[in-house]
Amino acid sequence: MKIIISIFLAFSIANASIKIYKNKAELTYTPNSKFIGFNKNLTASSIDGDIKIFKGSCHDSNIDICKSINKLSVLNSNKETLIREKNVLKHLLDNFYSDYKSAKIDMDYITQASQSIKKIDEQINVNNIKIQNLKQTINLPVERPFYFNKVYKDKVKLNFSGISFYSKYILDIDKQKLQHALHIKNNSGVDIKKTTAYLFETNNHATTSNTAFRVSTVSKRNTTNIKKRYRDAMPMVSSMAVNVNYKSAPIIQKTQTRNFKIQNFSLKSDAIEKKFIVNSKKVKIKEQTIWRTWQNKVFIEGSFPIVDAIENKRIDIIYKNALIKNNFIRLDKNRQIFNIVQEYDIKVKSKKIPTYTESKGLFNSDTMTKTTKKLQVTNMSNKTKKLTIYSKIPVSTDEDIEVVLNYFKNSKNKNKNIKHNKKNGKLILQTQLKAKESKEFTYEYTIKHPKKIKVFIRN
Repeated sequence: MKIIISIFLAFSIANASIKIYKNKAELTYTPNSKFIGFNKNLTASSIDGDIKIFKGSCHDSNIDICKSINKLSVLNSNKETLIREKNVLKHLLDNFYSDYKSAKIDMDYITQASQSIKKIDEQINVNNIKIQNLKQTINLPVERPFYFNKVYKDKVKLNFSGISFYSKYILDIDKQKLQHALHIKNNSGVDIKKTTAYLFETNNHATTSNTAFRVSTVSKRNTTNIKKRYRDAMPMVSSMAVNVNYKSAPIIQKTQTRNFKIQNFSLKSDAIEKKFIVNSKKVKIKEQTIWRTWQNKVFIEGSFPIVDAIENKRIDIIYKNALIKNNFIRLDKNRQIFNIVQEYDIKVKSKKIPTYTESKGLFNSDTMTKTTKKLQVTNMSNKTKKLTIYSKIPVSTDEDIEVVLNYFKNSKNKNKNIKHNKKNGKLILQTQLKAKESKEFTYEYTIKHPKKIKVFIRN
């Protein structure tokens, strides 16, 4: 079932309408019969106050759900009748076989009785299939329905539970399309027919992800209390805590209520989830293959311009006809970014070379610590592939500490043109790998600081 839904800000109820929240529903309508439904958490009221309701039966009702229940009762009764007939025939055959030595064997009787039992078994199987199929459409909270004590001419209000819904985004990369849909399930025991529905969705998920970039910092370490330092392992002084430059994906606590309106809303109480489309938009998706040192895996990453506020930062993706569920999506400037799948054809190995430290001068000397890292990148496929490498070096949080990127070279000792963000230390390198090609990159940075102070590096 696919219906276009409009988002609204304010509304007024006209004729029949239903308000659906996360854990309850409120139906306002003018009844055309005494029948209400099968909900166990049901209350009813009118402009004059609360309405008394009572439990009845389905025998004389023309309601669809009652017709199904009555039909199920007939099928079960037929099943019992067939089983009794089968048992009678089997009993006659058993007695016949026990006396066959003292009587002439009537082969025609045996054949007819056996065929009759076989037909009854077939009828029972067909009946069982009908019962199972019908049971799947009947999923009721209570066995007996509720009724009004009379037919009301004015509007009444029903409050009940059992209707649930959630919002879902599906990004079809193959078709370059973003779809927003509501998935609604009715297990309330009340059938909804051609009603104006208002759905209220409140989201309070706080979300973040390990795909976030975290700045490495180098700061002063407090050395005044050696015993405390060893007892607390790596204490952070207050000046360091203030100056740490830490950036991550935004952690969002969202409590805004999203409202949706559906005209001519019908939903049977069959506990079957149905899909209602809010909107469908064309989006231009950009793909790139990336490796991040803080993830240490190669991914095919996708991004597209911000076209909708994706509430809970989770999205289903269709990629090469495969469905990938619950992908985390994050914001970066004016784009929404997500990992599609892991790229197994490209391998990246990162190796840290032992740190080299030297001091210069006898008095007020500086200490220089050089750190070198190697990246070995291999394309294991038979196709040329592009790769974007994200790495990082520390940034200083103190004016007495200086961090310098010395070089970023390839295996031929040639400097590579990389993007170096000095504010957060991020390094970005784009390279192309031919089929079965392997490349090696080396970069080095120096941390320079007065010898009298100790430093602490936070990755």
